[in-house]
Amino acid sequence: MKKMFAPLLLALCLLPAMSAKAVDEVLTLDSSLDQGVYSRIFMVDSVYQLKDRDYDPNDSYLGLFTNWSYNPQSTNAFQVRARYCLPYPGNADASTAQLVGLELLDTGKILVAIKAPLGTTSADVQVVRPAYYEPGGYGAIGPFIGRGYYRSYSQSTAIYRPAVSCVTGNGSFDLSPIASTLATLPDKTLKIRLRFDNGETSTWQLGGGTVRELKRLASIREKIIAP
Repeated sequence: MKKMFAPLLLALCLLPAMSAKAVDEVLTLDSSLDQGVYSRIFMVDSVYQLKDRDYDPNDSYLGLFTNWSYNPQSTNAFQVRARYCLPYPGNADASTAQLVGLELLDTGKILVAIKAPLGTTSADVQVVRPAYYEPGGYGAIGPFIGRGYYRSYSQSTAIYRPAVSCVTGNGSFDLSPIASTLATLPDKTLKIRLRFDNGETSTWQLGGGTVRELKRLASIREKIIAP
């Protein structure tokens, strides 16, 4: 245990000196504080992280969450993890589909193809919102004027809201082979397309702020690994 601990301690001590310029304006957070940070690089321990989320405006349960990270102490140091919740029935077959790649596109043109998988889970159907009845409201009837002025009210029928299910799963991909390409992405919102092994696709957005920070994350990595 001591032999394994000593090299790790030495590496952690050297890391700040190696990357002092690279971490300018990077948030340093602990795991309890990072939940609300999106489209900005932050650090937890020695790991640089960048999160993005896109969702269906009509149903926020459905969407794509991505976490782009660089860990100088890890074997698979530069990677992205995608977690999705897609409309069901829809894009991915619930029993067999696996995420096999991501693509970043601009006006239909593929800028980057991310297809070096580190690990994936098969898609599965989950109920993300149970069915429920929405209570009916009260509507006014009247006024009636006769022997006096009065208004009556009647309750409308309750509205049934069906359960919402989604096809959910995740996958991790190595970014090292395309790191130099990521550094040259345009500073704008891009499309991000998921590709599944059954031929299906699902397209979402990667925000412009996240794209800019992703480019910076690639630059941080380059500075740290530079001799």
